Amino acid sequence: MNSRLWTTLAGAVVATGVVVSPAAAAQPEVILDEVVDEVTVLSGDDSPCGFDVTLHDEFTVKITGFFDRDGNLLKGRQHAHGTATASTEHGEWVDRWAYNEYFDPESFTATLHGNVYNIHAGAGGVLLNDSGRLVIDQATGEALEINGPHEGWPYGDWTGDWDAACAALAPPSS
Repeated sequence: MNSRLWTTLAGAVVATGVVVSPAAAAQPEVILDEVVDEVTVLSGDDSPCGFDVTLHDEFTVKITGFFDRDGNLLKGRQHAHGTATASTEHGEWVDRWAYNEYFDPESFTATLHGNVYNIHAGAGGVLLNDSGRLVIDQATGEALEINGPHEGWPYGDWTGDWDAACAALAPPSS
């Protein structure tokens, strides 16, 4: 979810040719405040593991825009936190995550701070960790700065080292 909403919002701002006045006082406005509880089955090719996985997402996301007195977007903030549980008939792992993302329409970048992935399976410790700080160019999706372990980057593409996380869900080897 991160960055996709900012890209949409930023695209609308850029498309209107809005000029941002940094001297103007920022007036906050909540754009989205939502609680989500959904179950999705990721099948085969759509799964990071190559086999069916049931994903239960429970999270809260709040997006706030800060506007000048003329209504021009000065900056945006997204705060999200939640839990994702992935399961199969053979195992389960839990991802407890929380992050803040700040959007700058002038530089068209988003800066992400926090735990994007922190996946645990039982007493086995952390299987996949994606945390710290990222600065992302919203036009290209390129990471301009990477600080911290970002084992799941880029998001939504299932890249990174998912071997241990998938092994916790896989059938036992014969």
